[in-house]
Amino acid sequence: KNIATEANFTWVSGSDGTIPVDHSYDTNKGHYLQLTPDQIGEGEGKNAEMRLPLFKNLDPLDFCFQLYYILRGETEIVIHAKIGEGIDELGRIKGDVKEWELYQKTYNNFEPNQNVTFFIKGQGVFNGTIAIDDFSFATGSCPEAGSCSFENAHTCTWYSNPNDQLQWRVTDGRLSHEHGPERDHTLNTTFG
Repeated sequence: KNIATEANFTWVSGSDGTIPVDHSYDTNKGHYLQLTPDQIGEGEGKNAEMRLPLFKNLDPLDFCFQLYYILRGETEIVIHAKIGEGIDELGRIKGDVKEWELYQKTYNNFEPNQNVTFFIKGQGVFNGTIAIDDFSFATGSCPEAGSCSFENAHTCTWYSNPNDQLQWRVTDGRLSHEHGPERDHTLNTTFG
Protein backbone atom coordinates (compact mmCIF):
# COMPACT_ATOMS: atom_id res chain seq x y z
CA LYS A 1 0.00 0.00 0.00
CA ASN A 2 1.73 3.14 -1.18
CA ILE A 3 0.29 6.28 0.36
CA ALA A 4 0.60 9.46 -1.69
CA THR A 5 2.58 12.09 0.19
CA GLU A 6 0.80 15.00 -1.48
CA ALA A 7 -2.59 14.05 0.00
CA ASN A 8 -4.56 16.53 2.12
CA PHE A 9 -5.17 13.69 4.54
CA THR A 10 -4.30 10.02 4.63
CA TRP A 11 -5.96 6.64 4.56
CA VAL A 12 -5.85 4.67 7.79
CA SER A 13 -6.11 0.92 8.15
CA GLY A 14 -7.58 -1.05 10.97
CA SER A 15 -10.82 -2.48 12.20
CA ASP A 16 -10.94 0.12 14.96
CA GLY A 17 -12.57 2.47 12.46
CA THR A 18 -16.15 3.62 12.10
CA ILE A 19 -17.23 0.57 10.03
CA PRO A 20 -17.92 -2.32 12.48
CA VAL A 21 -16.68 -5.19 10.27
CA ASP A 22 -14.33 -5.60 7.32
CA HIS A 23 -15.44 -7.20 4.05
CA SER A 24 -12.81 -9.97 3.90
CA TYR A 25 -13.74 -11.76 7.11
CA ASP A 26 -16.96 -10.03 8.13
CA THR A 27 -15.52 -9.56 11.64
CA ASN A 28 -14.13 -6.73 13.72
CA LYS A 29 -10.70 -8.42 13.58
CA GLY A 30 -10.05 -7.77 9.87
CA HIS A 31 -8.66 -4.62 8.27
CA TYR A 32 -9.78 -2.13 5.64
CA LEU A 33 -8.78 1.36 4.53
CA GLN A 34 -10.82 4.26 5.83
CA LEU A 35 -11.14 8.00 5.36
CA THR A 36 -13.08 9.97 8.00
CA PRO A 37 -13.95 13.62 8.72
CA ASP A 38 -11.86 13.73 11.91
CA GLN A 39 -8.78 13.43 9.68
CA ILE A 40 -9.72 16.57 7.73
CA GLY A 41 -10.82 19.34 10.03
CA GLU A 42 -13.09 22.10 8.77
CA GLY A 43 -13.79 22.81 5.12
CA GLU A 44 -14.88 21.23 1.89
CA GLY A 45 -13.02 20.23 -1.23
CA LYS A 46 -10.33 18.18 0.45
CA ASN A 47 -9.15 14.88 -0.95
CA ALA A 48 -6.76 12.00 -0.32
CA GLU A 49 -5.12 9.80 -2.88
CA MET A 50 -3.86 6.24 -2.56
CA ARG A 51 -1.56 4.77 -5.21
CA LEU A 52 -1.60 1.09 -5.94
CA PRO A 53 1.61 -0.69 -6.95
CA LEU A 54 2.87 -0.31 -10.51
CA PHE A 55 1.75 -3.10 -12.81
CA LYS A 56 4.62 -3.62 -15.27
CA ASN A 57 4.76 -4.86 -18.86
CA LEU A 58 1.07 -5.67 -19.22
CA ASP A 59 0.04 -7.59 -22.30
CA PRO A 60 -2.69 -6.17 -24.58
CA LEU A 61 -5.53 -7.89 -22.71
CA ASP A 62 -8.60 -7.08 -20.64
CA PHE A 63 -8.14 -6.88 -16.88
CA CYS A 64 -10.72 -6.80 -14.11
CA PHE A 65 -10.31 -4.07 -11.48
CA GLN A 66 -12.39 -4.79 -8.34
CA LEU A 67 -12.80 -3.42 -4.85
CA TYR A 68 -15.47 -3.36 -2.14
CA TYR A 69 -16.51 -0.03 -0.67
CA ILE A 70 -18.75 1.81 1.78
CA LEU A 71 -19.68 5.49 1.32
CA ARG A 72 -21.43 7.43 4.08
CA GLY A 73 -22.47 11.04 3.71
CA GLU A 74 -21.56 13.32 0.81
CA THR A 75 -18.51 11.40 -0.34
CA GLU A 76 -17.07 10.14 -3.62
CA ILE A 77 -14.38 7.76 -4.83
CA VAL A 78 -12.65 8.51 -8.15
CA ILE A 79 -10.45 5.85 -9.74
CA HIS A 80 -7.75 6.81 -12.27
CA ALA A 81 -5.29 4.78 -14.33
CA LYS A 82 -1.93 6.35 -15.24
CA ILE A 83 -0.58 4.86 -18.45
CA GLY A 84 2.73 6.36 -19.55
CA GLU A 85 2.29 10.11 -19.23
CA GLY A 86 -1.51 10.06 -19.63
CA ILE A 87 -4.14 9.69 -16.92
CA ASP A 88 -7.58 8.21 -17.65
CA GLU A 89 -10.56 8.20 -15.30
CA LEU A 90 -11.64 4.60 -14.81
CA GLY A 91 -14.75 5.36 -12.77
CA ARG A 92 -16.60 7.35 -10.09
CA ILE A 93 -18.51 5.95 -7.15
CA LYS A 94 -21.07 8.17 -5.42
CA GLY A 95 -24.02 7.67 -3.12
CA ASP A 96 -24.80 6.68 0.42
CA VAL A 97 -23.81 3.00 0.65
CA LYS A 98 -23.99 1.67 4.21
CA GLU A 99 -23.01 -1.98 3.57
CA TRP A 100 -20.04 -3.38 1.63
CA GLU A 101 -20.74 -3.18 -2.10
CA LEU A 102 -18.72 -4.38 -5.09
CA TYR A 103 -17.28 -2.02 -7.69
CA GLN A 104 -15.80 -3.67 -10.74
CA LYS A 105 -14.62 -2.30 -14.06
CA THR A 106 -12.97 -3.98 -17.02
CA TYR A 107 -9.77 -2.17 -17.95
CA ASN A 108 -8.82 -2.60 -21.63
CA ASN A 109 -5.08 -2.54 -22.25
CA PHE A 110 -4.51 -2.01 -25.98
CA GLU A 111 -0.73 -1.56 -26.08
CA PRO A 112 1.86 -4.28 -25.35
CA ASN A 113 4.34 -3.86 -22.47
CA GLN A 114 2.35 -1.09 -20.76
CA ASN A 115 3.12 0.07 -17.23
CA VAL A 116 -0.05 1.05 -15.34
CA THR A 117 -0.54 2.65 -11.93
CA PHE A 118 -3.99 3.05 -10.38
CA PHE A 119 -4.95 5.94 -8.10
CA ILE A 120 -7.94 5.80 -5.78
CA LYS A 121 -8.98 9.27 -4.67
CA GLY A 122 -11.41 9.92 -1.83
CA GLN A 123 -13.02 13.32 -1.83
CA GLY A 124 -15.75 15.31 -0.14
CA VAL A 125 -15.37 13.61 3.22
CA PHE A 126 -16.39 16.65 5.25
CA ASN A 127 -19.41 14.87 6.76
CA GLY A 128 -18.99 11.21 5.91
CA THR A 129 -16.75 8.15 5.70
CA ILE A 130 -15.15 6.19 2.86
CA ALA A 131 -13.95 2.61 3.38
CA ILE A 132 -12.42 0.21 0.85
CA ASP A 133 -11.42 -3.45 1.11
CA ASP A 134 -10.44 -6.46 -1.02
CA PHE A 135 -8.89 -4.81 -4.06
CA SER A 136 -7.99 -7.13 -6.94
CA PHE A 137 -6.65 -6.72 -10.47
CA ALA A 138 -6.93 -9.94 -12.49
CA THR A 139 -6.51 -11.02 -16.11
CA GLY A 140 -9.77 -11.16 -18.06
CA SER A 141 -12.94 -9.11 -18.29
CA CYS A 142 -14.98 -8.62 -15.15
CA PRO A 143 -17.75 -11.21 -14.84
CA GLU A 144 -21.36 -10.28 -14.46
CA ALA A 145 -22.23 -10.05 -10.78
CA GLY A 146 -23.01 -13.51 -9.44
CA SER A 147 -21.54 -15.43 -12.39
CA CYS A 148 -18.17 -17.15 -12.17
CA SER A 149 -16.23 -20.02 -13.74
CA PHE A 150 -13.61 -19.89 -10.92
CA GLU A 151 -10.78 -20.21 -13.48
CA ASN A 152 -7.35 -18.87 -12.46
CA ALA A 153 -8.44 -19.24 -8.81
CA HIS A 154 -10.58 -16.10 -9.26
CA THR A 155 -13.65 -16.11 -7.01
CA CYS A 156 -15.35 -13.20 -8.80
CA THR A 157 -17.93 -11.69 -6.47
CA TRP A 158 -18.30 -14.83 -4.35
CA TYR A 159 -16.77 -15.20 -0.91
CA SER A 160 -16.96 -17.73 1.90
CA ASN A 161 -17.93 -16.65 5.39
CA PRO A 162 -14.85 -17.41 7.52
CA ASN A 163 -17.08 -18.02 10.56
CA ASP A 164 -18.75 -21.05 8.94
CA GLN A 165 -17.67 -24.49 10.14
CA LEU A 166 -16.93 -25.64 6.57
CA GLN A 167 -15.14 -23.53 3.97
CA TRP A 168 -15.53 -23.41 0.20
CA ARG A 169 -12.24 -23.32 -1.71
CA VAL A 170 -11.22 -23.05 -5.35
CA THR A 171 -9.53 -26.22 -6.55
CA ASP A 172 -8.99 -28.25 -9.72
CA GLY A 173 -9.06 -31.90 -10.76
CA ARG A 174 -5.40 -32.33 -9.87
CA LEU A 175 -5.94 -31.12 -6.30
CA SER A 176 -9.43 -32.38 -5.45
CA HIS A 177 -8.17 -35.99 -5.13
CA GLU A 178 -10.77 -38.53 -4.07
CA HIS A 179 -13.10 -35.87 -2.66
CA GLY A 180 -14.08 -34.14 -5.88
CA PRO A 181 -14.44 -34.53 -9.63
CA GLU A 182 -11.37 -35.12 -11.78
CA ARG A 183 -12.43 -32.50 -14.36
CA ASP A 184 -14.18 -29.16 -14.17
CA HIS A 185 -17.21 -28.22 -16.25
CA THR A 186 -15.79 -25.06 -17.87
CA LEU A 187 -12.69 -26.55 -19.54
CA ASN A 188 -13.46 -30.24 -19.03
CA THR A 189 -9.82 -30.82 -17.98
CA THR A 190 -7.93 -31.60 -14.77
CA PHE A 191 -6.45 -28.09 -14.93
CA GLY A 192 -9.79 -26.26 -14.81
